[in-house]
Amino acid sequence: MKNNKRWTGGCTRLLLAVSATFCAPACTNNFSLPSYTASQSGTPKSVSSPTSASISLLSISSVSTSAGSTSAGGSTIPTFNVSFDSSKSTAKLSAYCNLVNLTSSTTTGSGPIAKPCSCQFSWNDANPNNLTTTAIARKVLTTPATIQDWQLSCPAPDVYNSDIVNGTQIQVTVVPSTNNPSRSQFKINSFNYTKNSVSNGASFQDSNGNFYVNILRYSCYQNITRAMMVHSKVTTSQSNSGASGSYAYASQFCVASGSGGGSPDGCPPSDSPQHSAQANYFNLYIRSSESGDINGVNSQFTCPKIKEPLNQAGYWPLDATFALSLAPSVGFTVGVVAQTQLANGVSASSSCYPTGTTSSGSNAGGTSAPSTGMISTCLGFASIPNPNGTCPSFRDQNQVIHPTFRLRRYVAIYPLLYDSSGKPLAGTHQGLDTIYVLDRPVSGNNLATIAGPKPCPFAYFDRMAVTAPQGPGYVATNNSAWTGKNVDGTQFPNIDGNDYSGWPSCSTSLIVPVTSNGSAPYLAIQTINRNNTAPGSIHQQYIRPIQAFTPNYIEDTAFRACAPQASPFQDPPLHFARPSPTSQAVAWCAEAYPTQNDNLVSLDPPFTYPSPNPSNTSSGVIAPFTSHTVKNTTGNCNATALTSALIPKPYPPNGIGNHPSSWQWDTNGYTSQTCDRTIINQNIGGYTVMPLLARTSDVETALINTPSYQCSITYDPTGGKTFPSGGCCGSANVSPTSTNTSSHLEPSTACTPPNY
Repeated sequence: MKNNKRWTGGCTRLLLAVSATFCAPACTNNFSLPSYTASQSGTPKSVSSPTSASISLLSISSVSTSAGSTSAGGSTIPTFNVSFDSSKSTAKLSAYCNLVNLTSSTTTGSGPIAKPCSCQFSWNDANPNNLTTTAIARKVLTTPATIQDWQLSCPAPDVYNSDIVNGTQIQVTVVPSTNNPSRSQFKINSFNYTKNSVSNGASFQDSNGNFYVNILRYSCYQNITRAMMVHSKVTTSQSNSGASGSYAYASQFCVASGSGGGSPDGCPPSDSPQHSAQANYFNLYIRSSESGDINGVNSQFTCPKIKEPLNQAGYWPLDATFALSLAPSVGFTVGVVAQTQLANGVSASSSCYPTGTTSSGSNAGGTSAPSTGMISTCLGFASIPNPNGTCPSFRDQNQVIHPTFRLRRYVAIYPLLYDSSGKPLAGTHQGLDTIYVLDRPVSGNNLATIAGPKPCPFAYFDRMAVTAPQGPGYVATNNSAWTGKNVDGTQFPNIDGNDYSGWPSCSTSLIVPVTSNGSAPYLAIQTINRNNTAPGSIHQQYIRPIQAFTPNYIEDTAFRACAPQASPFQDPPLHFARPSPTSQAVAWCAEAYPTQNDNLVSLDPPFTYPSPNPSNTSSGVIAPFTSHTVKNTTGNCNATALTSALIPKPYPPNGIGNHPSSWQWDTNGYTSQTCDRTIINQNIGGYTVMPLLARTSDVETALINTPSYQCSITYDPTGGKTFPSGGCCGSANVSPTSTNTSSHLEPSTACTPPNY
């Protein structure tokens, strides 16, 4: 140290022209000199090393960013604005830093003296692919754009968007260039600035500063109208005697369009369009921080609120099973787009990356097909699976490792909607329901995963009793009773006389193929009448009949992404079924649709059922809800009570409490943890025939018969297993047993990983 002290006075003068940084470690003046930058030139003026008392201290008070310029890669590089505190600083910044050009100035004489300075950005660059805490120190200098007495502005480093992840702490300061003659006369503190420190409602953060937000799912049903009746066209003719009369056609018909309008000659006044019972559910996704922005209704869809929600927002179910990164970063580059909100009759779509930018990953900007009347937006960013099919992990701020799991995108195609004329309903198209399902971990193997639950089937309200002679009720879309029938009961006229509206009607005559005694088929005219009794005769013919269907979700295999579980994690109610007590092929589904409709006055009025045997039936014969558990249970839930006057007696089949009380899952204590989800009557156009969750029997039929619902192994590094041992959930939770082939689980009890 004695030698260092003896050389202190001459060190700077002797070696400065070579490289000032070589002397800094040996000097004792308590200030460091910056690195030489190739972009600055000129001959510095020799100065003596000052004492600490002669150094001016400048204090940075704040650092902010503003919109800047566009980089070569197409992204916008922000401008950093550095402000100084005049009360704490002993001199102005402009006394030591300016924008004078060295090539046009002189370091002596009366001309302006160039005093170049730079903004210095320092940060630690962590490797997101390495779970250790090693980091690389980074330092970048940029040239100021403006310099004032107490402020300057500089562009951010070119790697600001690509290399610096959100939440990274950056040390910002101003340093003199090596050819600044005042370089040893002032000192400036460093200011800690955190990139994108505003979390935008993030749910948690990783050790690299990336923010993650929980994604919530909610459901909305179609709200469409169409004319329900088909009438015989009527003409007036005169006989030879001059008498006139009205004659109903058997082959010409009057059908009002769903939009209403005038009536042509020979047709009754247009029927007022009514709400159709053929309403399908769609799944929408929104960030948990934006759940208050849900638009509950527009001209085509309604998102029902329920009386016993999981979330304060009141929509159903708003479960949270996965999270996404708020911004793209190293490792999280897969854009996840979904139907997010209802639009006011406008269809819109969005990519996660602006036009002209690029990202890694073949599906980085992939969009999901939007439905008319819905807005498709970017939810966030997922990571790319490893080449072997596994998913990466990351550390949170507490250095706890969080695994990610395969996030899978599935699509179900709904039947096309038709008007009563048989034409596709105006303003609608082939319905596509896009869902995101996160794989679940399996105990006993850290890498094995199983398929997560897809939404359970839903039911149409059969208001015209076309599926059952006993009266209206909820019938699942996969119930075979729908096959060959029209949901709203729209059919060709089959009455000789006056129809339901009092309009003259003639039974329809249709040309049909006929086969008799094994002969070749031939065409014949068949009369459709509700009172036909002859073998092979037709009682009724529906307009555009449907086939029973299960929303069969097919995976979009082009979408490859991994995402962490939500924090906190919350399932909707889950339902399970297995084909037999000994089968390992357990299937499950998420109860993503409300279970009850208490608008009994509207759903169950006195009704005269049409052919073949019309009869008048009083109200009080339908099931008011399709809950999978007994209504008004006690315990953790405050289920909404139906008044005794509104509960039909005797209870209809498969109505209240679809499972007998003797079944294990109704008697083992889980009943006290169940709630029934009743839609709040929102009085939207008087619409009360909204779809509900399907009955238990129909749900379990779909689970057993549709492979896409099975909780099979999606990744098995040992190559041996097909199904998790014991079912979809851990043994400590409710699960199908040897004495019970179905079960139900409320979110108050977590579904833990099953055994491998």
